[in-house]
Amino acid sequence: MLRKTWFGVAPVAGLPAAQVVNGPDLSFESQSADLRYLDTYGHGTHMAGIIVGNDTATGTVGLAPKAKLTSVKVGTAAPAASRTPAAAATWCATTSP
Repeated sequence: MLRKTWFGVAPVAGLPAAQVVNGPDLSFESQSADLRYLDTYGHGTHMAGIIVGNDTATGTVGLAPKAKLTSVKVGTAAPAASRTPAAAATWCATTSP
């Protein structure tokens, strides 16, 4: 089940929404209002949990639980090679959200 959130990653226990900043959606799904900023593949949510996760119920702690992340969507539900990761890296290097 897909759950749309304001920050581009699915709401899961231990993933503090205040630490994830919404960046641009550079994916091909950005043209669909229903899919824009939605983590349709789950990879972004998984990576965010590994990095900033802090679930007190299970004791799971990410690599940098106090860090702030910027969510930049580049993939879609059907993963494929594209140039969007390079565009995301450029955006991150030149933008301070």
